[in-house]
Amino acid sequence: MDPGRFSRLLAYNAMALLNSNFDGGDLRAVMDIAHRGTDIPGGSTLVLARLLPGEGGRGVLEGCNLGDSGYMVFRNGRKVFESPSQSHGFNMPYQFAQVTEFPESDTARDAEVMRFEVQEGDVVVAGSDGLWDNLWDHEIADEIIRHVRETTGLAYGPEPGTQAPAGKSAVQSSMDGIKALGNANLMRMMDPAGLLGSRDGGRDGGGDAAVERAEAEEPAVDLRAVPLEPLAERLSTLAQELACDESHLSPIISRAKDEGQLPWQAYLNPGALGGGKMDDVTAVVSVVVRT
Repeated sequence: MDPGRFSRLLAYNAMALLNSNFDGGDLRAVMDIAHRGTDIPGGSTLVLARLLPGEGGRGVLEGCNLGDSGYMVFRNGRKVFESPSQSHGFNMPYQFAQVTEFPESDTARDAEVMRFEVQEGDVVVAGSDGLWDNLWDHEIADEIIRHVRETTGLAYGPEPGTQAPAGKSAVQSSMDGIKALGNANLMRMMDPAGLLGSRDGGRDGGGDAAVERAEAEEPAVDLRAVPLEPLAERLSTLAQELACDESHLSPIISRAKDEGQLPWQAYLNPGALGGGKMDDVTAVVSVVVRT
């Protein structure tokens, strides 16, 4: 059985509805009809997004997400929004299944709808969990910045590497993170209930402060002439490469640490916890333009 058949048919059904100017309410209705029409064995997460008119000449990006696929919005090379991820537990995302065979499947009612005001020049990156599990948001931002600079020859966004935690390069931050896992695992052995300190993790949504920083940058470069397919391929390739890179601490390994999912060997050799999750990777890149 081809495991991709279900996800492809699900996406096709949703796209056909949206292209037919379906007028059945919000995106949950699209998801529901697409799901019920995908009556073959399999399972898949799904994220949908569309641009709606907003006030003051700006658009509103409406998204609907079920599971751990999702999207981010970047403005002048900085992340300003991120869709939340949904999971029943570690590496157990919400997902659609063949409803006639698995009536307990997650449904469109479980999907989360969100809206974010976008402006001309915003870059929207949508992707599957294979992208988000292996790339941090600042690494995606750096690739956008490099691609725009290389294809336009113009200054754009902050210098790559400067958005990593504590101003370190992404590589150095990854190595520091791998070393820190040793202390984190030792603390977990001493304090399994987590009473001696809190654990943070997960993806933040960007927030007002991120929007203000992005808008304080120099005026955005006109991105209409920037080729987007090579950027999507660039992100997908990097995610696959870093999944195998033992010097890179990936988001999924960081979440595994935060949620107590590391194997017992981690307590003995925390420095060997680099790399990520080998998985299919889907990336779609769009730019908001004025029409």
